[in-house]
Formats: sequence, structure tokens, C-alpha cells
Amino acid sequence: MMILFERVIMLRQHWHLKWRNIVQPTMTAFYPTVTWQELDLGIVEFLKYFVNFAFYKFGVEACFVMSVVTVWVRADMYAVAYALLLIIALSLKTRVSLHRYWKFYSIILLFLLIWQYLICIGLPPVWCVSHNYPWLVFGSNETERDRLVRWMFLPDYLVLKNSTALIADFFQLLFIVSQLYVFEREKSGWERYGGDNSYLTGVELDHVTIGTNPRKNFMLKKARSLLDQLKSFVFKYMIWVSMAMVFIAGTTRISLFCLGYIVAFFYLLSKQQELLLGKPSRLLKVWNVVLGYNVTVITLKISLQIASCVYIETLQENACAVVQLFSLVCSKSEAYGLQVAATSTCELSYTNSGLTWDFICFLFLLIQRRIFSSYYFLHVTEDLKISLKLAARGAELFNDKLIEDVKERESVVQESLRALKLSMKSIKNRYKLLRKGLPPPTTHTEATRSGDYYMFDDEEQERKETKETKDEIMDPIKMLHKLGTVGIDETLVEREEDKKKLTEDAEVTHHTHEDDTHETTHEEATHEDDHDSDDHESDPDACDDKVDGKKQKTFFESVKQCWKLVCEFVLSGVDYLTLKLNKGNLDYRNVTLRLESEKDEISRKKFKEERSPRGSTEVAVDVNNDHNDVIDVDGITSESNACTEETEWKDLAAIEFDKDQNWILRFFYSFWFVIISRTDVVCYFLFILNLMLDSSILSLILPLAVFFWASFCIPRPTTKFWNFSIVYLQLVIVVRFIFQFEFFPWNSQEEMNLHQNEPFWWPRFIGIEQSSSWMVMDLLQLLAVVFHVSVLKVHGLWDSKEECGEYDVIDEKEVAPTTSHEGEGGVIEETNQEQGGEKVGAKKKPKKDKSGMDKFLHYCQQPYFLYTSVLNQQFLSITDVYVWIFLCDVINFIIIVFGYWAFGAYSSQQTNVVSDLQSNQVPTGFLVMLLIQFSMMIIDRVIYLRKSLRGKLIFQIFLVAGVHIWLFFVLPAINNRPFYQNGVAQTWYFFKALYFLLSAYQIRCGYPNRVTTNFLTNSNGTVNLFLFKGYRLIPFLAEATTVMNWTFTKTSMTISEWLKLWSIHAEVFELKCWRSFEEEYPSQRGAAKAKWVQYLIGGSLVFLIFFIIWFPLLLMNIALTIGGVTNNPTQVDVKITLGSFEPLFQVVADSDDITIWTESQFDNFQQTFSVSQAAAAFLSGFQFEQVVTVTVDGESKTIWTISPPQYELLVERLSPNNTKPVRLLFEWTLTNDPSVTNVVSSYGSNSVMLNRGSEARQHLYQLLKQTNGTNTTDSAFIMNLFPQYIHSQGTSSTARPAYNLYQGTSQSYTDVRLTLRRNDSSTWWRVFDDSTSLEKPKFEINIFSDKVSPASLRFIVSYGLIGLYVSVVLVVGRLVRSGLVGATSTIMFLELPFVDRILQLCNDIYLVQEEKEFELEEDLFAKLIFLYRSPTTLIKWSRPKVD
Repeated sequence: MMILFERVIMLRQHWHLKWRNIVQPTMTAFYPTVTWQELDLGIVEFLKYFVNFAFYKFGVEACFVMSVVTVWVRADMYAVAYALLLIIALSLKTRVSLHRYWKFYSIILLFLLIWQYLICIGLPPVWCVSHNYPWLVFGSNETERDRLVRWMFLPDYLVLKNSTALIADFFQLLFIVSQLYVFEREKSGWERYGGDNSYLTGVELDHVTIGTNPRKNFMLKKARSLLDQLKSFVFKYMIWVSMAMVFIAGTTRISLFCLGYIVAFFYLLSKQQELLLGKPSRLLKVWNVVLGYNVTVITLKISLQIASCVYIETLQENACAVVQLFSLVCSKSEAYGLQVAATSTCELSYTNSGLTWDFICFLFLLIQRRIFSSYYFLHVTEDLKISLKLAARGAELFNDKLIEDVKERESVVQESLRALKLSMKSIKNRYKLLRKGLPPPTTHTEATRSGDYYMFDDEEQERKETKETKDEIMDPIKMLHKLGTVGIDETLVEREEDKKKLTEDAEVTHHTHEDDTHETTHEEATHEDDHDSDDHESDPDACDDKVDGKKQKTFFESVKQCWKLVCEFVLSGVDYLTLKLNKGNLDYRNVTLRLESEKDEISRKKFKEERSPRGSTEVAVDVNNDHNDVIDVDGITSESNACTEETEWKDLAAIEFDKDQNWILRFFYSFWFVIISRTDVVCYFLFILNLMLDSSILSLILPLAVFFWASFCIPRPTTKFWNFSIVYLQLVIVVRFIFQFEFFPWNSQEEMNLHQNEPFWWPRFIGIEQSSSWMVMDLLQLLAVVFHVSVLKVHGLWDSKEECGEYDVIDEKEVAPTTSHEGEGGVIEETNQEQGGEKVGAKKKPKKDKSGMDKFLHYCQQPYFLYTSVLNQQFLSITDVYVWIFLCDVINFIIIVFGYWAFGAYSSQQTNVVSDLQSNQVPTGFLVMLLIQFSMMIIDRVIYLRKSLRGKLIFQIFLVAGVHIWLFFVLPAINNRPFYQNGVAQTWYFFKALYFLLSAYQIRCGYPNRVTTNFLTNSNGTVNLFLFKGYRLIPFLAEATTVMNWTFTKTSMTISEWLKLWSIHAEVFELKCWRSFEEEYPSQRGAAKAKWVQYLIGGSLVFLIFFIIWFPLLLMNIALTIGGVTNNPTQVDVKITLGSFEPLFQVVADSDDITIWTESQFDNFQQTFSVSQAAAAFLSGFQFEQVVTVTVDGESKTIWTISPPQYELLVERLSPNNTKPVRLLFEWTLTNDPSVTNVVSSYGSNSVMLNRGSEARQHLYQLLKQTNGTNTTDSAFIMNLFPQYIHSQGTSSTARPAYNLYQGTSQSYTDVRLTLRRNDSSTWWRVFDDSTSLEKPKFEINIFSDKVSPASLRFIVSYGLIGLYVSVVLVVGRLVRSGLVGATSTIMFLELPFVDRILQLCNDIYLVQEEKEFELEEDLFAKLIFLYRSPTTLIKWSRPKVD
């Protein structure tokens, strides 16, 4: 069919071209005009070229992959032959030799396919009578013989061969023949279109330089296209994917073959940099060895299928160790009739041979080999060489930024303090002039109340304030505000302006290049910019024309504009998030950009020098030197000083990044830099996650190394830590792999089941327990660490000279921050700071030969040097992460509250703390854990207020040790449960680990100068405002924090004055937030509010008010109707009593006697009672499931026990001689489900008065007068004794008759007939509901039950309707009214137009507190108090600033 389709298409194309007189093209292709010369122009041209020449360029690799697929599918003797043919093809190095072999390859495959097809056909079956195949009578074991015939694919009369197995052989042959066609045509003109297809050998690649490389350098960061970025990702990072596939292929099962994969992976990992930076020939040799090993493993596994599928039982009995070492598993066990024995003595954990991962590994290895043998990869190698030489450059740049930030921060503080002192000195001078001869204040009280007008007489010079940078573009909220104020047209116009800001080229050119190529590019770019600027200048006129026109829009135009607004709203959110991510990584991106620029300049210089004659200045790049030597770039800056001169470099703003990219790539790059700038955090997270999931000694080492070592290194973990992590992870992988073999006794299933839940079973405790997923976390950790190391090297943060902790602590005065700038190349060296920003006030020890004991002592002293260097830093990158530390503690506190049971002896028994507290029980363990957690939070707060780094460091070390000892050693021994099975403890540990990392970061960076103010007041945003209001609403939180601040802060203020200052600062801060909000979202003067804004805000408030008013009624209705729960009785007790004597009749009807009505039954009942309005109204409040029929047995369940005297007295009471009436009482008690309602039982009754002369009384008298032991059919007829319909109210304990069903209807209470039964020893009563009934006595009662509120609303509904109105409506109304009434007394404080001066005065008080200027603190506080005492001064000080 395929050949038929191909011939028809070709014939039609031929006649089509001939009919239209079109010249037949030299070669047929989808895009004939696209050749190899357009390959690097763009992504579209690349895709077209790939469609045209995919098989032409990669046909050999496709054939190799198809051959491996065929081997994988067949897994028999012919698969071995295919594998051998593949090995021969892979061993050929040149295209010519491969072409010669390909003909032979095609002939062999064609012959084998025909031969196998003939085998599938076989000889005629009639010959089997006299002639049989010789292999069918060979051997005595028929089972093994049949399997051997199956593996060798020999013909058989009884079992027909599966011809579908030849499909893979056919496609293999198809690919091979197609490639043979390419071989024949590639030298006959195709190379003009598809390019040269000859193989590049390693020797040829060794002689290619950056100047002779014919391919475009896509690694240059200047003006990179999307195709360049795609190629950069593939050629640079594909090796990581390939290495991961090698590791996965070696760890998916346990065998000697897989051990070779792991060894290869470790070798590639350790020698990766050396291989990539060395000669391409050596790299290809090593990679060919790995590829050859992979193909060899595939061949051996296929060859061993004869043992796995044919002779496996014999091997399991006689050579079990061989089966387990080589993991001999038949890949097609069902086809060979193999079944795994349930109780096999030779256990094997796998059910397949693992050829799938071998094939995947082969695929990636082959792709990577093709990458290595291309010209493009040489650009990656060149980029890595330059990055190696700049391995410490990024650290130097970060160091410069740190020094600059520290000096700027200190200068701001000193400038503020100097201005304060000058201001207060001027005030004191005026005070002396005004009060000559009077003594100055001598006490604290006098000083704090000495404020007067003289402090505000002169207009003080406004100090420079660091204003928060406004966002350059609209966020979605601002866009909605614009939409409500200026309309949709203006909003879209401003959105277009924001998009231009994100896409237009920056006005400032950061780098200039003197070479001709760059000048041309620059001129073109300038021309384009001018053209764009012209367009942009014309845009406002066009917009004005559109605005002036204001023609009526059609409906479709309006819909299109609304759809555009929605799309722009979403895109504005993406752009705003991109901008925020860029701001969070601004320094990192600028340093990266500068490094990329320097690398590009070095590459251009080398390219220019190699193209020019020798004799000019050379760039010395020693690729064999792994140290971070400064690159000799003489001559680079002479031609392009703007590239590297620090004085001319200007960092980009957040909005200026990636302007040449679309919004998707801009967001991707911003998010990508968030990840790569924090890859160390990703590594820490994987270390902690591995410990949580494994909880063994082997997995405990790295988290402890992080908490005790890496997290304290300044400014980042050193090369020693990451090298230690890599080596340790490799060691762990090897150890775990070795101990995964089944022949170890502890890996038997019986042994594992015996110690299933034992936390200290030694293989589990060490970490060598057999597991199917043991390698997942180890692989993720190893790849993350190696990737992090590569990121450090690329961004110039990998300096082998950094050895955190290897210092002798010296006096800080001995170290002076000297910075020397290298004149050529712009490379900066910090003479006293080789740690890339460490500035620890320490010096390196001179290297000298040491004895073994000296080295041992030296290494023992390293922790002391490490922690001492942290405490003696000269430059501190001040930060404040206490809020996040506190948040982790709060989360852990909540976890303990609701999951304290997980930390006790019975962690498998979950208990509810709410039920314990409701029963007034407080478990001791619960209380102790809460007190410990709370105490740690208090200690942390005290250390924070005292700003004691030493105390925080000691507390951190003891806390880390204590937590790990408790969780991983003590707790499993208490509850006899492994840590990885304790989900609550795992969650608690995760947040505690996050706490440790944040605390270590705080220790490294140092505490901020001002810690007494709330962290929420650091920014004036709307989010900060509402969070701060919520913080103040939490009971006792703000008060306790304020009192603690006063307790642990050195100040001259009393506690009452401190509270006043805190209150003033909090209120002024809220005003500042409101003024910032008004400034950020301004309203036009004299413009009416948009209708939709009024409807949205006003309508919401009106709806909220009306909802509060109607809330109780709605809640009661919904809770008892729509959301109500049916409250049918579960038990009904019936009792009949005559007077005050013993009950005559007692019966209990349980759930078996209670029947719920059907819907049709209820509808018929409603129709019957529709004549009565009262009955119809009553029934409208019920549904059919709320009505039950209780069938009460007429036989009394209890014997009528009455004493003879009482019996005679009863007879006397009923006698005709007694004129007093006797009451006959019918009682019913309904019992409900206690889980549904709080009213468990309800009671009701009906009585009938038996007067003298009544017929019922006479009948009862006659029944009682009868002789004992005689039974009679006489009965006593009682009229209207009980109601047939009873109403059970949900909130009442009284179950009354349904009176509405008896109004306006012919219904009446039920008549009954009472009879008395006797035998020799007992007496009991019987009740009939029909006077003529002779059947078994019984009667029915129908109960209508109200719905009750669900358990979730029962607490609110229990207040009742009136209670809800009092507690909700009136209270909320009073709060709303209080916000509207009495505003006149607070207007002067709440409507201050400009509060910056007051807020600055509060901050000045906190500032002088930190500087221990207590007299100045008193004077400033006196000024603040007088300001609030003087309305005139307050008005003057709150006037807006005039620019």
C-alpha cells in the first residue's frame, strides 16, 4: 500500500508539472527554496529545512534507532544477529566506509527477512506424517526444546510462527534501504541543497578554531534569535539529560550490567569539565566507549535470553547467584509459557529484562554523539572555556555590590543622624534664647514635656528620603482603576504605552564595539530605532484623531474591543509578574549580563585575531588550568573599553531586560533566573526531602552538613562543600546499589515482612534496605548539585580559593577594605577578600608542610574558624527575615495543636484536641510540647530584639542538634514507628528545616539596625495596610510585642510613653498607606464616578447591609428547610395509665416498626386534606421523608403488676357507686438520633375522663370484676383515646398532636378497644384500634417531624431568631454606626493631607534609640507630644510638600 501511494503521488506530480510546463526540480522537497544556507536564519527556516532534509541529515541515526527497536521487539536469535550487524555499523568512523558497508547491510537484512518469512510459511503440513523437523525430536525435555525452537525462530508443525513479529524487520529494512538511497544521491548534487553530509572526525574537529568554524556563533548573547536560544539550550544542556538516562538505565534494576552504567555515569560526571574543555577527539572516544558499552549490554541481554527464557528453571535451581547477578528475566515470559513461582527459592524483584531503558539510553547517547561531532558544539566548548576563566568574576562583582550597598546604607544612617543632631542643636539654641536665665530640664519628665513652639518656628530643610520606586507599568488592579476613571479607550492606549516600554530598545547603549561588523549592526539598529521613534511620535496624533472623531461603535466593534481589553488585562498581569521577578533578581541578572558581555567581547576578540594575521596581541586562554587565574585580555579594552570598564558600565533596570523578546520568553527568562539564582535552595530542599522520605543514617549526613556548615558559609557555600556533596552522593549510590542484590539475606521477602515496621532494623536504619525506588531521590540530588555547580561556574561564582572557615581570626582593625582595579580587562580583585564578598576580617594561613597531627588539629579547628568568621564580618548585608522565621514557628505551633498525638507513644491512634478540650481535659504531652514550642518562639524574639548574633548562633546549633536527635532517634523509639511513616512529624520537620535555613541566613547577614518597629511598616502598600490592621486586631499580639520591645530595648522612655509612641506610629503609618493609595489610584478632579464603579461598590455595600438585616431569617429558614436534616424518631414508647395506678399498657416500637412514607403516599394524603386550609398549610411545610408511620404492637410488653389492695382500690374507683371521674391517660415518648439533634426525646399525652355512668367505665369495671384465671371476649371501648397524627418539633421536647389536621376535617382521635388477658401466673392488657377487629392487636401512629439544622450550624441556630438579631444585627449595626457617627472628633487626626514629616519624626526616635542618643530621644519625643497637643502646629506640619 505504501509503495502504491508513493507511485500514484509521484505520477500525478509528474503529469501536473508537465501539464503546466513547470521544470522538474532537481530534488523533491516540501520547501524547494530552503537550503542549508538558510538554516541559521530563524526558527521558521530551520523547521522548513528540517522537514526537507531530516532523513538526509539524520538517516543513519534513524536506522540505528530502528535496528535497536527491532532487537528490542524480537529478542530472539535473529535479534542477536541484528545487534552484531549494528555493532559493525557503529564501529565505522567515516561516511565512505559506512556507505560501502551499507550495501552489504541491506542485502543481509533482505535475505534474513525473506528467510524468516519462509519459516513462517513452513513446509506443507501433510509432510509431518512421515517427515518431521529434526529439532522437534532433539532432547528429552520437551518444554525446554519447545522454548528453544521458539527462541531460534525455527518452523514447527504444531505451533505456527507469529508473522506479525516481522513488521519490525520490515521497517528496519525500509529505513536501511532509504538510507542507501541517500548514500547514492548525496554526492550527486544533493549537497548543494542539504549541505555537506560527511562525518566530522575527532581529529578534524581538533583543528577547528573559533575563527575557522563555519557555523554561526549562537552563544553570543547580543541580538540572539529564538533559534539561537533553542540551539543554546539543546547543545549546552542535552548532556545532562543524556547522563541522567545513563544513570536511570543503571538503577532501574540491580545487575552487573547496570553497575557498568553507574561507573560510566560517575566517570562522565567527574570528568565532564575536563572532557568538554579538552580535545573533541578525546570526548568522542570516551562517548563512543559509553555508547559501545550500551550496545554491548543490549547484545548480551538479547543473547542471554536463551538462558532466561529456555533454561531459567535449571539456572534457578543450580545457579541462583548467576540469575540474580545478571538479572536474568525473560522479556516475553508469556510467549514462552513462563510463570513466576509463588514460593521460589531464588527470588528476583523484576519481571522484565530492562531492555526498554537500554533502548532509551541508546537513543540519547546517539543524539549526544551527533551533537558532539558538530561544528555548533565547538561554540559551546569555547563559551565554557571563557566561563572557566571568569569563574571568580561574578563573585567579585557581587562583592563590589555588597560593599557599595553597605557603604550607602551606613552613609544614609550617618547623614540622617547628623541632620537630626544639627536640627536639635538649632532647636536647643533657640530654646536658650527664649528662656534666658531659666534652668534647662533636669529630669526625664521635664524633658519629655518641654516641647514648645520654638521647635517648629523655622521651616526645617526637608531631608532626602528614599522613595519607593513606582512600578513602570500598570498592574491589573491599576488597569481596572483606569477603566473606571477614564474609560476603555484611554485604558487601552495607556496599555499600549506600557507595551512599548517593554519592547522598545533602551536609550542608553551599554556596550559599543569598534569592529566593522558591529558598527554595521549598530547603524542598522539605530536606523530602526529612528524609524520606530517616528512611528511612536505619530501615534499620539493618531490617538488624538481617534479621540476627536468619537464615532459610534458598532456592536461587533464593541465586542472586539472588550475581548481585547480582557486579553490585555491578562497580559498586564503576566508583564507585571515578570517585572516583579526581575526586580527580585536584579543584581543577579545585571551581573550575569555583564559576564555575558565580557565573554562575548573575548570571543569577538579571539575571532578577530584568528582572522587577522599573526603578530597582534593574543588572548591567552589556558584550558587545562582549573584555577581562577585572571584572563590576560590585553588589547580587548584598547578597542572596546566600554565593554569592561567598570566606570562606564550601567546596570539595567528591571523593565529593560529582554526587550527583544516576546512576552512569553520574557516571563520564561524571569522565572528561569529565579530558579538558577536559587539552585542552592533547590539542593537543600532535595536533601531535606530525601531525609523525610528515607530517614536513615546515610540520608542524615547532607542535611546536617547544610545546617552546620553550608548555611553559615559567607557569602555562599564553598567549593569544598559542593565537592563533598557530589562525592558523598556517588558513594551512597554505589553502597546502596551493591546492597540491593537479592542474595543478601536481609533482602529476602520473609525477612522484610518480619521487620516491616521496626524503625531501628539495621538495614533500614543505615539506609541500605532494598527498595524499588531507591535511586529516584539520589539521582535528583546528584543532578541538582552538579547542575548548581555548573550554574556557579557559568555565572562566575565558582572560586576554588574560597575555603569557608580556613581562617585565623584577627582584629578587625588590622583589615582595611582596599579595592584594586586591574587596569586592563576591567577585572577587579579584592585584595583582602578572596571569598567573593566574605569580608570576614580574617587572613589566610600561609601554606606549609604539616604533620598528620597538625592537620588533624587544623581540621578540628575549622568549625571554630567558620563560626568565628560569621561573627566577625566587616561588611554585613543587613536583612530582616524574622517574620518568615516567626511564621515557620507559628505553623509548627498549629501542627502541634492539631497533631500532638503523632509525637507520643501511640502515634497511630489519632485523637482530636477539640474533643479533649470540650471534656475539660488537657493532655500532659500536649501541654509540654506547646510550652516548649512557645518558649522557643519567645527566646527567638528576645535574641532578635537584643540583636545578639552570638546568642542566635549558639541557640541555632543546639536547636539543630536537639531536633534531629529527638525526631530521628528518640521519637521512633517512643512510638515504635519509622519517621517516614509519621506524616505529622514530617510536616513539622519540613517547616523546622525551613526555619533553620532562614535563621542561618539571618545570622550570616546580621540583624537590622531597627528591630523595634513592625516589619509590615517597611512598605506603604495596600497589602501592608490591611495586614497591619489584622495584626492589630489579634488579641494581645500587638500589646505583647510592644511590651517585649520595650523590655529588651535600651531606651529612656517609660512603658506608657513607649505605648504612646507605638500608637502614634501605627496610626500615622496607616494614614501614610491611605495617602499612598490615593496617590497611586488618583481620581480626576470634577469627574463623576463611573456608573459601574458606583453600582459595584455601592451595590455591594447595600447588599451587605440588607443581607445582615435579613441574615437571621435566611439562616433559620435555610438551616431548617433546604439545609435541614431529617429528624425522624428512632424509637417510640407508648403507655396507657388509669388514674395513679400501675400502667395498664406499655410498648416500645423500634426502627423495625417505623416506616417512612413514599412520595406518592404523601401526595395522596395531601390531596385528601386539601379541603382544609389549616391542614394544607400544615402539610406544605413537610416533605414525604419527614413523615413516618409507627406500627405499635397491641400486646403489652410488660405484665400488669398490681398488688391486691391496689387492685381492689381500682375496682372501687371504677364502681358505679363512686361519683368521682377517673382519668385514662395515653402517653407517647419519641426518641431521636442524638447525632442529629440536641433534643433527644420529646413527650406528649392525651387523657380521657371516665365519668360515672359512662359506657367505657362500666366496661372496665366489668373486666376487673371477672374472676381471676378466666378469659373473656369482653372489651372496654374507649372513644378518642389518642391522636393518629403527632407533630414532633425540632427544638421542643414536647410532641403535640397535629391539631391542624383535625381542623375543618372529619378526622378525630382514634377509638380503641381494651381487653384483659389472664393465665395462671400473669395478667396483661391488649389494645385494638378497631372495635370490630379480630386480628392480632395493633394500632398505628403517624408522626410529622420537623427538620433540624445540621451540626455545622447548630451552634448558631441554637441562639434562636431573637438571639441572632440581638447578637448579630444589633452588634454589627452598632459597629457600622460607630464608624459613621462621631467622626468630628477624629477628623483632625485622620484627615491629615501629608504625614511624611510625622512618620519621619517617629522613625527618628527609633533611630536615636539604636544610636544610644537618649537625650536626643527625649527631645524628639517631647517634640512629638507637643505636636499632638497643638492643632495649629499639626496643621502646619501636615501641609503637603512644595517642590
